[in-house]
Amino acid sequence: MRWVGCCNELNAAYAADGYARIRGAAALCTTYGVGELSAINGVAGAYAEHLPVFHLVGSPNMATQAARGPMHHTLGNGEYDLFRRMTEPVVCGHAVMTPQNAVYETERLIAEALYQTEKA
Repeated sequence: MRWVGCCNELNAAYAADGYARIRGAAALCTTYGVGELSAINGVAGAYAEHLPVFHLVGSPNMATQAARGPMHHTLGNGEYDLFRRMTEPVVCGHAVMTPQNAVYETERLIAEALYQTEKA
């Protein structure tokens, strides 16, 4: 694994797209809300080109989400899955990771991405 820093999330998404073209797969990590929305065009482009780009997004802790409390990088309306729902049309799979499901979901998402890439 090699870290490649970028000046913003959109550039990072395009860098991941390019990396996946050359190396076969890439991962991108952004902040919740504003970061993931900034990256959505690059993620959508990778999806359209059938490139396996894994977008990892941080999120507020589960207790804050359950309380629907106000938090930075949100719209302040308590909808913590809004940004994830916005990306659904441009990804082949998604998951909300928890300690209980992280291994299963990681394996499922990798398998789905590789399947979709081979199918294309």
